[in-house]
Amino acid sequence: MFYSRFTLSLAKVGVAIAVLPALVACGGGSDSNSDNKVDQGETKLPTSVPELTWLGESSAKLKKASSGEFSSLLKNGVYLNSRPSDKNDSSLESPVNASPVSEGESSNQFSSTNVVESGVDEGDRIEYDGNYLYIAAHSAQELAQNAVFKQYVRVMKRTEQGIEEVERIEASENLYSQQELYLNDGRLASVFKYPVLTLDVSPASSSTASDTSVVANTFLNTFELSFADVTTPEQAEVLKQYRVDGNILDSRVINDQLYVISEFDANYSTELSDDLAVYQALYQLNVSELLPKITDLETGTVSPLFDPSSCYIPEDTVVTDSANTITTITKISMQNPSSVQSTCINVPTDGVYASQQSIYLHKRFWPSDAVSFDDLSQTALHKFSIADGNITYSASGAVEGSLGFGSNFGGMIEPLIVQNVSDAAFRLSEFEDKLRLVTTRFSETKGMVHQLFVLEQQGTNLELVSTLPNESQPTPIGKVEDNGMVEENIYAVRFMGERAYVVTFRRIDPLYVIDLSKPAEPVIAGALEIPGYSAYLHPVSDNLLIGVGQNVGDFAFLSEPAVVDNNDDDTSNTVFPEIGAKVSLFDVSNMTSPTLIKEHVFAGGYTPVEFDHHAFSWVKVSDQEFRMTLPVESWEATILADNSSVWGNINELAAFEVNTENSGSLTYLGSSIATYDDPTNSVPYVRASDDRGVIHGDTIYYIHGNFVWSSLWQSPDINTGPF
Repeated sequence: MFYSRFTLSLAKVGVAIAVLPALVACGGGSDSNSDNKVDQGETKLPTSVPELTWLGESSAKLKKASSGEFSSLLKNGVYLNSRPSDKNDSSLESPVNASPVSEGESSNQFSSTNVVESGVDEGDRIEYDGNYLYIAAHSAQELAQNAVFKQYVRVMKRTEQGIEEVERIEASENLYSQQELYLNDGRLASVFKYPVLTLDVSPASSSTASDTSVVANTFLNTFELSFADVTTPEQAEVLKQYRVDGNILDSRVINDQLYVISEFDANYSTELSDDLAVYQALYQLNVSELLPKITDLETGTVSPLFDPSSCYIPEDTVVTDSANTITTITKISMQNPSSVQSTCINVPTDGVYASQQSIYLHKRFWPSDAVSFDDLSQTALHKFSIADGNITYSASGAVEGSLGFGSNFGGMIEPLIVQNVSDAAFRLSEFEDKLRLVTTRFSETKGMVHQLFVLEQQGTNLELVSTLPNESQPTPIGKVEDNGMVEENIYAVRFMGERAYVVTFRRIDPLYVIDLSKPAEPVIAGALEIPGYSAYLHPVSDNLLIGVGQNVGDFAFLSEPAVVDNNDDDTSNTVFPEIGAKVSLFDVSNMTSPTLIKEHVFAGGYTPVEFDHHAFSWVKVSDQEFRMTLPVESWEATILADNSSVWGNINELAAFEVNTENSGSLTYLGSSIATYDDPTNSVPYVRASDDRGVIHGDTIYYIHGNFVWSSLWQSPDINTGPF
């Protein structure tokens, strides 16, 4: 397989948008350099189109651009994107969300959203404050199907009988496939992502397919933000609603501020066909008309999302460079959602990592036009400080390899063994003013090259402190096969303080423990090989680690028999391994010799925790007791009277308890299973990826679709519901 810069590229699709009249920004500042004032004779129209080039992706440091510099770079990019002959020359990739994990916060009373970094909240489909449960719901998951699709938030209150609905909040009239919630001191924020087209099949419309039409209130390439006052949840009131142009990459809440990172491709629609005429039209255009807009849905006020004078561009940009992709970091106060501040960066972004002090934007790029059998891609990093309440550029840098993401087109871009199997969010961690990260690339001679980097800010540079493997520690991360190559990809990474845990997998699951106590001298302290893999790692204590993944070999029918401990009486059997979701407890008290304490396998099942850490709920009851839940979905065939079979799914919320005394123990208590009293044909299919659990004292709430089931911790299989 040949690799080149263009191997990573996607042809940019020039989606034409109508250019709207200029609008006055509220609080956005003036744009004194956006208009080239030809009519006043202050400047002349260009008489030819200069030789423009797309701005190459790199790790160049950023600089604060003047309005003129930003306007020139953006308009050049819009011009190139508007010309048919240039649309296939883009070096931009599609945005990839990386949401998509360091220790979250959970009180001793009830579980909360499982997050990447302590003190950095993430949006999820549920929020819980100990008395009220908020569920992002929609009409497609109701038992009585509604002809008109609706999105809303169910507000549920704890009662002696279980839990009951006390209010519904309809935060958007438009159609988005995902709604994420944030709860912060009496305020509930809804983040609506990924607009969808839905056919209008309401009773008022014709029943024929040819007469169905796309619902009008769908806004493509937008996202929406809604803020509600839930100080008294029974009387919830929507305070502010925004619609924003662009595609959302990710969001966080830090210190009562909602940070939204989005990406926007500026475009220009015109009937002009002559290249010079198009270039002259853009030359005269006010740049604000090319910017993403933010619309206050209550007042109808439309404003540019940012002031062009608040933008950053690569410091090595020249006047003929062109770039029409804009990344924006927008900060909105949860308590005063009228307070909006945005900073723009005229470069594309793949994903986001955030700590309490910093936001990092990362982007995979190809550093040269060289063609190679090796993957020479790098990851660019741009650091922004949020410590003082402002969004301020700090530093940039780059490392070899990628964070496990990128457009793959089913294996055409990379070899089949290079798959997108690990969450990029787990691969970064800021600790004691240093950034640690793990990347992957492919080498023709070495196979998968997994590297750990430690970076430190020096001035405006993210300088390399150390890397692993290195000359003194050359052992690869990943098992070396007989052919001398590493064929295992990374399935999980978890940074915790002065340690990093890395799971690689192809046939077996090596769990690596990396000692980072000396940042300049990282070392692989120990490793453990077991069947299957862990896709999510969660620390219980300094000595115990939970792994969630799959018990699976390279090929199930070739699996060798193994000793499997899957019984609560601590007995073992030599059997062929069961294929299914697996929960493991590891002893990592001795970094040089991690061991498996116990594991439990759900035969034929999978858990969404493997790809979404929000599905994992936990609470530390005491220094000795740790409780956790995770959803599991499995399928089974029911044999009917005529010997035919019907396949059906079983959805459950599994409850586990970890005792940290002595060497530690893992106990499976049972599962709360989602069952309905209504006939089967009236129950909608709800995918397990949206399932969540809440632990509150000795009560478990299982959220499946729009509904809730309640059970006691000691007997999770005996539940009541749906509520």
